[in-house]
Amino acid sequence: DDDADLCVDSGYHGNLVDVIVAQEAQRYGIAPPKLPALLRRGLAYLRSQRHRLRIVASRSMTFTVSDEADDPAAPHVDIWECWGLADEDAEVRWASYDFGPKIP
Repeated sequence: DDDADLCVDSGYHGNLVDVIVAQEAQRYGIAPPKLPALLRRGLAYLRSQRHRLRIVASRSMTFTVSDEADDPAAPHVDIWECWGLADEDAEVRWASYDFGPKIP
């Protein structure tokens, strides 16, 4: 496919979900949850660039940053969870801790 793929530490899963919840709250005109300053800054940046973060559920959960129009032909970034990024000696696993491919 023609998207960009980004591997982020699985420890950021909750932060990504929090940003999505705040986006949806704003979209529906309800009070967003309290977010730390860094997440509020990221949310503001996405809004200023007319992009949004969303969850794509398939065989493994992926987060995607795309334009607000959600045009499937438009460029986007898929954010995959990875395990082992914090440990220099660990094998990095992509997309699934138990079943994901190992990245050298």
